[in-house]
Amino acid sequence: MTADFGIIHRLWRYAADSDLLDRAVGEIGVRHLTVPVVGGEECGLRLRDGGGPRQFATEGGWHFPPHAPRYSSSSIRPRTARWLGRRDVLAQVCDRAAARGLRVVALLNVPAAVGGNEQDEHVLRRNAWGETVARAGGCPLQPELRELLAATLADLERYDLAGYMLAGWEPDSAAGREALGVLDWSPVAQRLLNTCFCAACRQVATIAGADPDHAARSATVHLERLMVTAGDASAEDAIRRDETLLRYDGIRREANRLWLRQLTLRYARREWYVLRDCGDARDAANGIDNVRPVVRIRRGADSVRDHSPEQVLRRHGAAGVAIHAWRPTFHEGSALVRWINEAVERGVWHFDFDGVDESPDEALVWLRQAVRFARRAS
Repeated sequence: MTADFGIIHRLWRYAADSDLLDRAVGEIGVRHLTVPVVGGEECGLRLRDGGGPRQFATEGGWHFPPHAPRYSSSSIRPRTARWLGRRDVLAQVCDRAAARGLRVVALLNVPAAVGGNEQDEHVLRRNAWGETVARAGGCPLQPELRELLAATLADLERYDLAGYMLAGWEPDSAAGREALGVLDWSPVAQRLLNTCFCAACRQVATIAGADPDHAARSATVHLERLMVTAGDASAEDAIRRDETLLRYDGIRREANRLWLRQLTLRYARREWYVLRDCGDARDAANGIDNVRPVVRIRRGADSVRDHSPEQVLRRHGAAGVAIHAWRPTFHEGSALVRWINEAVERGVWHFDFDGVDESPDEALVWLRQAVRFARRAS
């Protein structure tokens, strides 16, 4: 399959510097845009001089004007991002992209966009102690959150997008939020802390014959033991082999997989992707024929060293990556060229380059070299 290169292009960046889209097409040769349309809190610094504020922050929400009738049956209402005002920047991007032969994929992280008021609190993820998990957003097994996503997709159909990419829609996913900072030296503990025990998760597990209370007790015991043993390999191995937790996890992932499959079949003519952080070990999208997992590799040299193209394919089963294409992830252009070329050789075919709008002009030169070299080699 021919490699497909694109950039993650945020709508507020386009509103401040619309010329970047043309430069990405002309200088890099991208063929698609991945545009975040629903998400949580974000901030960034723009070095490129194109007008507008150099430092930007948004509390998140819907970055396009929701059509109210679409959400009449949803108990949760969409919250329009304040920066947008009355504009429809998504329509502008779609029109401009179509004129240049670019496909537009909408990125939705609805779980990260809810929780800003008390009315949404019941859909938030909860830990093994039954407490709301800070900044974790909504749980994808919550029926009301699924209704909101379905309404949002129906609303987005008026833009005739090429496809949809979902973030935060795998059970216990950490996509779109910072690490908890507790037990951050243990990825196993982090996954356990991310495990959701909300009412919807508990109900799904109970119907399937599992005991969510037993699973929650196991989780708390394991976490307390890890605090005492401070990284003892046997304690982490006990978590991996805990049959109660494995069953609780597997039941919820399978339930979510079935729902996700039904959802994607409703819009089968669109491309479908699920975005997963490189630290997540979940695979709810794997095994669904029309859904392609994309791994997000966090910015930083350590991150890219720990996630080689071979590991992206072997560990995550993903043929797509979202990756920052500038320092400190890569120290020089030749390192980016080598990484992208190896990824293409090993079968990675979907690339979303992030941070282009925050990087100096030299980043475009690096990307142009990487994309052209990879296309010649493929």
